[in-house]
Amino acid sequence: PAGTLISVEHDKAEKIIVAPDETLPLTLKVSRDVMTPLGGMTLIPKGSRIIGELRPIDGGSQFVARELVRSVGQPLEIDATSDVVTTTEEIRRGSDKNSILEGALIGAAAASILSEIFGDIDLLEVLIGGGVGAATGAILNRKETTVVVIEPDRDLTLTVNSDLIIQ
Repeated sequence: PAGTLISVEHDKAEKIIVAPDETLPLTLKVSRDVMTPLGGMTLIPKGSRIIGELRPIDGGSQFVARELVRSVGQPLEIDATSDVVTTTEEIRRGSDKNSILEGALIGAAAASILSEIFGDIDLLEVLIGGGVGAATGAILNRKETTVVVIEPDRDLTLTVNSDLIIQ
């Protein structure tokens, strides 16, 4: 039913870094079984995938789900969103690159901006989302920037906005 919470995680990244105006296609994984309201039957099994995107909204980013993919059955349209994540980090030249980038999925626009601050970013150190070719809006010789930092397992719990029919 609408109002059901779905706990999610990203299976490869501990955090996601995006530019404040960046949209990032993203697939999350359900981290706990979602049961019927009376707890008798599993409706969405742990490990199911939720496909959607992070979108800029109200000074932060929000995950908007569009498709639920379970291990059995057809993919289902889903209307679910996370709260708006407004956690930001100011990054300057001289910041500890490793602590910022370690275990991070970085949106293409954010990667472009961060590479200006840090110099070359080793693409093997981070997971780049959206394809580097999609990066836009970078300003040459940038010395600092603000990025949105998201911890999927903490920040992206989804709320189902309209009843989801699962058969």
